[in-house]
Amino acid sequence: MTGAIASRFKCVLRNVATFSKVAVFDSWLGLVYNNIVNGVGAYTITLSADDPRISLFELDGIFEIYRSTPGSAVPWYQEGIYLNRTPVEWIDDSGKKLYSHSGVGLNDLLARTEINYPAATIKSYKLAPSETCMKEYVEENCGPSATMAIGNERESDGVLPNFEVELDSGYGIEWEGDKAFENLLETLQEIAKFSNIDFNVEWTESSGKFIFKTFPDQLGLDRTTVGLIPSTGINSHGNSPVIFSMELGNVKNIKKTYDRGSEVNVVSVLGEGDGATREVQLRSLPSKLDSPWNRREVSRPKSGFESEMQIFGDGVLADLSAKEVIEFAPLRQPSTLYGKHFFFGDKITVKFNDIDYHKRVSEVSNSVIDMEENPSFVFADLK
Repeated sequence: MTGAIASRFKCVLRNVATFSKVAVFDSWLGLVYNNIVNGVGAYTITLSADDPRISLFELDGIFEIYRSTPGSAVPWYQEGIYLNRTPVEWIDDSGKKLYSHSGVGLNDLLARTEINYPAATIKSYKLAPSETCMKEYVEENCGPSATMAIGNERESDGVLPNFEVELDSGYGIEWEGDKAFENLLETLQEIAKFSNIDFNVEWTESSGKFIFKTFPDQLGLDRTTVGLIPSTGINSHGNSPVIFSMELGNVKNIKKTYDRGSEVNVVSVLGEGDGATREVQLRSLPSKLDSPWNRREVSRPKSGFESEMQIFGDGVLADLSAKEVIEFAPLRQPSTLYGKHFFFGDKITVKFNDIDYHKRVSEVSNSVIDMEENPSFVFADLK
């Protein structure tokens, strides 16, 4: 890392009662964090045990991380926001007393919640556009409607203070399922994978509200070479592409593998019933015919409607099918800087042997010690 593109960080701690700012950190012994698309990120900050601000950490108080790169004209932006959960005190090998606090991303509010309604009710069963299903499940289980009142009759009071769901636009392909007593976050992840609609819980100081949002075009921007107009250098989404390649000097290494080592191309989805009466949905891929012996089978249990079992089976095949895997380690160069040219959730292009492969920044992890950062990224395949 060169000094010209060194980043700066600061952290803001807020209390639970009013979300008031109670401390700002611009130095620490250690800071690590990660953010995951449609998942739950996390952070840990390490301080000296005699730091007077330790007493200000409260359970589920807000902890914000901000990042900038002044040498490259990247202004301060919010890199992550978390809820405090776990304090740790210890003495290291040298006898120094230390303190750390860890927390989780705001999507953990969804992970804490069950779809707490009986099966075959309007609150557990959905048949609607994917966005509608997602927002109804959230509203009915941790939004203002998550009550035990007559007419709603949730099994427990699930209303989270200061929590809202943005308006529904009815976007996405139709999804069907009954998720009685299943985890809310896992249900949303299943629908997101099926529909390509992302989601996130956000909080801003101006509103003071936690807001569940969906992103019909997914989080981030499309910065791939798809639809590139050579005369303008802009892609079909109106953005300048971000390209990684050995020729551009912004990757350390790159490798392409066609991974068939654990390939699965036939799945039997096992539903309800016993013996000969058990419901079975068979899903398969054309790759089972790639050789006379290439049929590779698994079975997985999944109760529910036929459509729900089929969606699940297709997901198993998508995860376990043969894949062309492109792995690369990006170099930090002025032309392709995280936080300036690409961001968490963005789609980018990797060029290898004159072929473009399109990826997505699905996870960002970072470790910051003495303001020296060591970012790493997970680049997922696009569907």
